[in-house]
Amino acid sequence: MTHEPVRTYYASFGEREWTRLENQNDGFVEFAITCQMLSKYLKPNSRILDIGGGPGRYSIWLAKQGHRVVLSDLSPNLLSIAQTKIDEAGVRINVEEILYRLLLVQISPGKIMVDISWCIILLTPGTYFGGVTSKLIPSLG
Repeated sequence: MTHEPVRTYYASFGEREWTRLENQNDGFVEFAITCQMLSKYLKPNSRILDIGGGPGRYSIWLAKQGHRVVLSDLSPNLLSIAQTKIDEAGVRINVEEILYRLLLVQISPGKIMVDISWCIILLTPGTYFGGVTSKLIPSLG
């Protein structure tokens, strides 16, 4: 399976994807509610894998809250924007890595392996995963 159609689709957003979450008529409410929920459920100083984080708006917000963040996306264009925005925000110290390649593999019911090029993380039910507030892996089997 190729990710090229998805990559192309999101790459076309460019800077618009960065500004979308501050636009009152687009993603502003989404960003505010998501940040509120993240604040409520994430433990202080967590290590976050932000998959599909695009231009890094959530990663930057998480880093500003003191979390350590690894940002991954399929679009090199959006990751380039993220690199610039992370530097501008002065949160590089909390952004551990910006990754282009990411692979998720279900290895057994209830367990997922995440290959992010430089390490492998094994996730089990109840694991918080990515820049989201819900438990993404309650049951896979």
